[in-house]
Amino acid sequence: MNLKYLILTLFLSHGITQDIQAQNWSEFANTGYYGKANLELKLHSKAKNRVVFMGNSITEGWVFMRPEFFENRDYINRGIGGQTRLKCYCVFGQM
Repeated sequence: MNLKYLILTLFLSHGITQDIQAQNWSEFANTGYYGKANLELKLHSKAKNRVVFMGNSITEGWVFMRPEFFENRDYINRGIGGQTRLKCYCVFGQM
């Protein structure tokens, strides 16, 4: 019985690994999601130290639920729905 689970796990993990390796990492991590907003930020403000909030849809929703938290502060919300730890690592690699 345990052998069936082991074989199934190996089979499934091999397919998932191939899918991830075949993908373009930029598309996988959705790095262009805030491309326009980042360009506008770069063009219309001085370069300075900022706090960037990265995460999933919960983080993305903060700016709509509590917009006053981000007003008049150097806080930038860059949450992306569906983001995972692996995808965040990909985004950090692009910085």
